[in-house]
Amino acid sequence: MTTERPVTSRLFTTSVIEGRIDLDEKYDKAYNTVINLTRGLTEEESHHALNKSLDDRKVHDELCLGLLVSILADPSIASRHYHDLTLVSRDSLKVVTETLIHQIIGERFSRLSESTRRQLLWLVRELVKTGINNVEGVVWCLLRQIAGGDVSQKNIWLAESLVDILRENRPWLDKFPVIVASVSYTYLRILEDHHAPQFASLRQKEVNFVVGLLRERFQDCLMIGRDLVRLLQNIAKIQEIEAFWRDMIHNPTSLCSSFTGILQLLQTRTSRRFFVVRLTPEMEKKILFLCSDVKFGMQKRYQEWFQRQYLNTPESQTLRCDLIRFIIGCIHPPNEVLCSDIIPRWAVIGWLLSSCTSPVATANSKLALFYDWLLYNTETDNIMNIEPGILVMYHSMRPHPVLTTSLLDFICRIIPNFHPPLLDKVRSGVHNSLKQILEKRVVQSLDPLFDNRHMDAELRKLIRDTFPEFCSNSGPGDVKPEDFVAPVSSASVTRMDLIVETGLDFGTSPVNNDSDVNNSNHIGEDDAMFSDEEEEPPTTKATPPPAPHKVKVEEISNTASTPVTEVVEVKTKVNDVSSVEEKVDLSKHLDYLESDMKTILLDFQNEKDTKQRCDFLQKSIQESLGRPLYVLFDNLITLPEDDRRRQPLLLLLVEMHKITLHVGYHFLYFLKASNIKTEKVQENNECSILTYRDLCKAAGQKDFSGFIIKDLRLCSEDDPRVLSWIIPDIYNSFPKQTRGNAELLQLVLERLDSSQLHDLVCMVLQGSLQMFDNSSFAAILEKSLQWETVEQLFLWQLAKAHEIPVDCCLSVMPKLKFTSHSATVTNTHGEALSNILMMLRRESPSEILLRTLLLREFRVEDPTVATILQYWVQRYEDKMAKLINDVVNNKPQPSPNKRKRNTTTKTSAVPLDQVLSHLNHLRTACGQITFFALETMQDALQTAQNQCSETQKKKYCDLFALIEEEEEEEPAPEPQRKTKSNRGRKPKGRKKQESESEEESSEEEDVKKPSRKRKKNNQVGSDSD
Repeated sequence: MTTERPVTSRLFTTSVIEGRIDLDEKYDKAYNTVINLTRGLTEEESHHALNKSLDDRKVHDELCLGLLVSILADPSIASRHYHDLTLVSRDSLKVVTETLIHQIIGERFSRLSESTRRQLLWLVRELVKTGINNVEGVVWCLLRQIAGGDVSQKNIWLAESLVDILRENRPWLDKFPVIVASVSYTYLRILEDHHAPQFASLRQKEVNFVVGLLRERFQDCLMIGRDLVRLLQNIAKIQEIEAFWRDMIHNPTSLCSSFTGILQLLQTRTSRRFFVVRLTPEMEKKILFLCSDVKFGMQKRYQEWFQRQYLNTPESQTLRCDLIRFIIGCIHPPNEVLCSDIIPRWAVIGWLLSSCTSPVATANSKLALFYDWLLYNTETDNIMNIEPGILVMYHSMRPHPVLTTSLLDFICRIIPNFHPPLLDKVRSGVHNSLKQILEKRVVQSLDPLFDNRHMDAELRKLIRDTFPEFCSNSGPGDVKPEDFVAPVSSASVTRMDLIVETGLDFGTSPVNNDSDVNNSNHIGEDDAMFSDEEEEPPTTKATPPPAPHKVKVEEISNTASTPVTEVVEVKTKVNDVSSVEEKVDLSKHLDYLESDMKTILLDFQNEKDTKQRCDFLQKSIQESLGRPLYVLFDNLITLPEDDRRRQPLLLLLVEMHKITLHVGYHFLYFLKASNIKTEKVQENNECSILTYRDLCKAAGQKDFSGFIIKDLRLCSEDDPRVLSWIIPDIYNSFPKQTRGNAELLQLVLERLDSSQLHDLVCMVLQGSLQMFDNSSFAAILEKSLQWETVEQLFLWQLAKAHEIPVDCCLSVMPKLKFTSHSATVTNTHGEALSNILMMLRRESPSEILLRTLLLREFRVEDPTVATILQYWVQRYEDKMAKLINDVVNNKPQPSPNKRKRNTTTKTSAVPLDQVLSHLNHLRTACGQITFFALETMQDALQTAQNQCSETQKKKYCDLFALIEEEEEEEPAPEPQRKTKSNRGRKPKGRKKQESESEEESSEEEDVKKPSRKRKKNNQVGSDSD
């Protein structure tokens, strides 16, 4: 019987643009199946017909789906078909709940027709009343569909209908603490939207319901954490909420015996599940797309699109807090995204703040931005939750100075006014936030933000009074170098002008055109400044450098830091000058530089020939070595060891090193630069090694490698580019102290960018650099498991360049942990495992590799071993079967020669339970069934079954079920032939002899059966031999 295809959808609204989809076809097919089976039948006959058709799983799922569609599409038969559904379902309505969660509510709820929505709520009420398994997931999805900042009729109806269902089924709700907390969080949030007089009855109903939950189930609500306090603050003027506030502050034990006070809540970080529940799935999808796929500078059209759909009404002002909390708590981009040109989180948050028009909503949005700062704990909180706040202020200095000053004013005033009894705790939390921001190098310095003279004097004084330890010692009126803006290249100006013209100037900085700097977590001191349109020139000029013959210890800090910056800046601008089409006027900025540096930059800018620029660069490096400190270095390395003038110079250098630790890495820079200056590189290197060792000994340092690392760490903090420039010479000059040193390697990798890494890789491939070898890589790899992701990825790039074999990684394999879809990424080692897998896929399987993999602890959530086994099985099927058979047969068996045979394989023996676990995982996860049908694998499984205990046989019964069954009757002469056979090679001959008979297939089965027994007997025979 054919059915005409309907033009419209049964469940969803359609239009000319959005018509029927594949889901409609699937639902129609299931619906027609049910209707055809039950048409014209009574209720009892329908039950009989439906149960009779339940032959297999597919039919069962289709009937359940068809009954679900009929319930939602036809209210007249909904009650009857729901009764049919409860009788027909054999999986506790799992098909129904999963369809509701993942398809109807999760993906297409906004497209449901009006009648379908009402039927959906009727069905949910029945499911909750019946107590069906997993219906709590359906309720949670419906909570997400209650949009914040939306007072449309559909949204109000959904909120009221759901609260009625939950009130009617309160005993069911109390069974699920997570749903209790999610419901409380949701209705506390939307109470703020229902303040209009027309919502008075609904608001009172919601207030009574949520206050009852808070008072009776406060233990469950404690899991919400600090954001529970934030929501209660927004609606604190409601009489019932105000009474609850008093009890929570003055009588906390009346709510819960384990509740000690509001501080306990504020110190608990809110789980991301509560941020997710306040965004509809469509909002979440669009925000995630904006933060992960849209390039910085191209976001305006997407922001306008989002604003038109969700932020275009006065009531939607409150939605910005939900969006900000979601971005801060749930979107934590990996380093690859942070270093790319994808729009950063702070830019999206800055857009939300700048588009807010309500003063109350603006204050609440600022509180949402800085809420994790207030009681920040470095042990339990996440740096990613406070990173957007500091970066919004930093990057808004130039395009949005009012936003930056308002945020600074807010963070200063919120400390004493948030909750006066917790003043010290809040101040400590904000200070901890700023300290970790500096430690993690989210920003390199707070001076451009806190000590900028373009700020209002009153605000600057407020900042100094609030954060004295983070402000410099200069007075409020002093002029700081940070107040002056660096020269702007024409490329930067062009990019800035384009963004301003399109209205996308938020968050861009014309100071630095490096996209990596602008979009990453880490920014320099000169990356963000307040507007300097009214900047006045300084009244004093920089003092010239001291004369070479007047060397004083107190001058070292100034003279030591200048040459390195000069040389590296000149070096990095070689490529930039050639790309600038319009000449930039540097005259007004060069007046603030020293005379020699001013001359260098002018000559370098005017030079057009590339070769001349390179010669000029080398000349600049040579001239930098004429500084007083470097003159001391030059005299020290040129004097012979027996010269009496050498020891005083060495002692002077040691005393200078004690006062200014930067002297050490400046000496290393000098060694590198002096190699460029002189052609006697080899002799110079040998002299450098002896002199630097003498410096270490004279300083009383016995650990030479630690001495090097300490100097290089200071170098990396001052200028990572200098570190990347001198590090190859460090490895070549001091191989014993550097090669294979994991601490030094991490120091280098955490400061590298992609171009500097490429330089190191090229040097390794050229043979001019070796950072580690095969013997030391295993120890480095084990220590690298605690490193950041980008550092581990850089390490594996260097490992590929060093051609490290996979054998060097095998010892670490048992220590690597991984769990698919894990929420705690810190406990997994995905970087190392994925790269080892890439190395294993290039290898042919061997017994050593297979045993090492099988020794890895079996976990269902870890697909590593099953993945590489499946990869090898697909390409080396026969070889893998033989290797697995060898591993299984290598198990210790009771025999006189057991100890003698196993002496060589004892260290590599794999427990039988371990082997069977991985083989069973290969069977279930990868679907490798045909592989187990191979004769060799059948022998292996048979052998493993014989060795198993009864418990293991029950545990792996599904795996052993793959063994082909054998008939008990066998030919009489088989035992004699088995004793004469050598290694089971007779079955082929036997097959040829019996192939002349008429029933060839049955005879082949007879041949295979004796062959299995011969193998078993051969094992016994070999044992007796």
